Amino acid sequence: MQKVTTTGNATMVVYDDKPLLVTDPWFGDEEPAYFGSWTLSHRIPKGLKDDIALCDYVFFSHGHPDHLNPTRIERFRGKQILLPDHVNARIFNDLKPGGYDLTILPDRTWVPLSKNVKVQAVTTQIQDAILLVDGTRSCWSTSAAAFSSTSTMPARATARATSAASPAATSGRTCWRSPATATPT
Repeated sequence: MQKVTTTGNATMVVYDDKPLLVTDPWFGDEEPAYFGSWTLSHRIPKGLKDDIALCDYVFFSHGHPDHLNPTRIERFRGKQILLPDHVNARIFNDLKPGGYDLTILPDRTWVPLSKNVKVQAVTTQIQDAILLVDGTRSCWSTSAAAFSSTSTMPARATARATSAASPAATSGRTCWRSPATATPT
């Protein structure tokens, strides 16, 4: 069964019968960002934290500490870390010496993670990215960057990102984007 849950912020867990992928995993209830000035407003349930730990894949959209917390990156050793194709590959280059299992996702190309789930990273000019996730019945986006009216992402890139999801939307699937407080059906 494919489903999605979220902790808020940009952390999303994608399931394909089991926890498969976590995006921008930030435990803001126990590891504040920006010198303690940024935290989650709620506790993340232990069961959801356990699911995050079980995911085979971890995606980091960019290097801000509420998406990629450098103090806790060690918890993802042994996981397949997926990164967008940012200019100069700073995150890749910073993590590579630590022996992490890293993959740079080709921009705007679907990459299968399981029989039922595939992902597509769309990078932005500001070294951020959205991740489109396509399951058998739904598609999701991990970032509001491409959909925000205040985004600095160019309109043509936004159109490409949203049109990449439209085959899913036109085939009877629902499209949903994180962050949200509810699990889609």
